[in-house]
Amino acid sequence: MPEGDSVHTHAQRIRENMQGRPLVRISGTEPSVRRQAERIRGSEISQVAAVGKHLLVDFDRGWTLRVHLGMTGHWRFGPRSSLRSDGPARVVLETAGWSARCFRAPTVQVGRTPAIWELIEHLGPDLLDDPPDIAGALTRARQGDQSRGISDLLLDQRIAAGIGNVYRNEVLFEAGVHPEHPVGNLSDERITWMFTRAADQMRRNVGRQSRTTTGTRRRGAETFVYGRAGHRCRRCGTQVHVGESTDLNRVTYWCPGCQPSA
Repeated sequence: MPEGDSVHTHAQRIRENMQGRPLVRISGTEPSVRRQAERIRGSEISQVAAVGKHLLVDFDRGWTLRVHLGMTGHWRFGPRSSLRSDGPARVVLETAGWSARCFRAPTVQVGRTPAIWELIEHLGPDLLDDPPDIAGALTRARQGDQSRGISDLLLDQRIAAGIGNVYRNEVLFEAGVHPEHPVGNLSDERITWMFTRAADQMRRNVGRQSRTTTGTRRRGAETFVYGRAGHRCRRCGTQVHVGESTDLNRVTYWCPGCQPSA
């Protein structure tokens, strides 16, 4: 599932292999890509940025590509001659020797650079900034509804950008906090710890093929509770529960033994 660490990894690959090189091709099924392809072809990628779950590619002619992978999107990268097809691509970027192709992403958009960057101004601090603005995320967390569950707050990209379903479930387990625990009943120190832990976990996984929150990459042992409904908790042996988040249509995993109800 694409989260902040995935998007930063994608940005890193495009930056290292394509930035500063002329584009020989930009195409795709997204209408705004097709409309602006002739204006952008031949330009160079001047900047590649990851902001939370948004990937932004700036071109030196004043255009920007924004991609949000949602739940279904993914990228393929590699030499132009080696990439296999994965169905119609939403956007294709190619230099003389390298190709980046995005499939099934719900949000792919090309527009003038200032207008595209304005679309992400509402986001909270990116937890993969160096250093991340944890204090700013806490301030935003305290400005909203304090009765909402902490699980939903961690997914709110207006509070802190980058956390997705995997990290919010794993961080709550490590913190020993039930997903529906009201934000207002948690101390500043506890919330700060969660944002900091999420930032640390994501940073460890940037640039890696597989994600782990447990410290091991052995198949089936990568997470504490995420994706482990019905299995025994790795700490206390209680059966891991699964349910839907209160306000967001995401699956929540927790251990009733380690994360008792509020």
